[in-house]
Amino acid sequence: MTAPFVIPTKLLDAHERMVDALIDGPIGGTITIVYPPTILPCPNCLPDPATGKSANIYKTGGPISFANHMVCPVCEGEGNSSVPHEDVINARIYLDPKTWVKTGVGTPIFEHPGDIVQMIGYMRDCVKVQNAMELVLIKEVTALSTPLRCKREGPPSPWGFRASRYFVQYLRRV
Repeated sequence: MTAPFVIPTKLLDAHERMVDALIDGPIGGTITIVYPPTILPCPNCLPDPATGKSANIYKTGGPISFANHMVCPVCEGEGNSSVPHEDVINARIYLDPKTWVKTGVGTPIFEHPGDIVQMIGYMRDCVKVQNAMELVLIKEVTALSTPLRCKREGPPSPWGFRASRYFVQYLRRV
């Protein structure tokens, strides 16, 4: 009977140091996570209880005063306003499928891999990515003149020797 194969702790630690350097170092970059907007009642006008839209009556203390029965300048008569919510994380982006980090068994096959980007990030940011409406890869990550907008393609997967520190996520360019 053969002894089980054990990966030395020094090798595991060296792997994590290297991946941390790829994510946090000069070849990693920041990614802006755009969440779905939060819908809030308009802070500038009173709601019409019958329609749920704006009654177009200024709410005392609102940010922009306006004459009653004119269209509210904040919500434009809708009665609510959406508040954009964004977050920033560090991750490593691989734009070219030839440079993707091998993820082992279960690597998805894409019909048009040129539209797909591979991202490796910290597991602590995985939930943020899962809740994202859109991910914006800024030009420092992509070396492009404009930010690259992406949506998640499939679920994230744990990655790395210990499978508890990093995840891999595929993104489709929008």
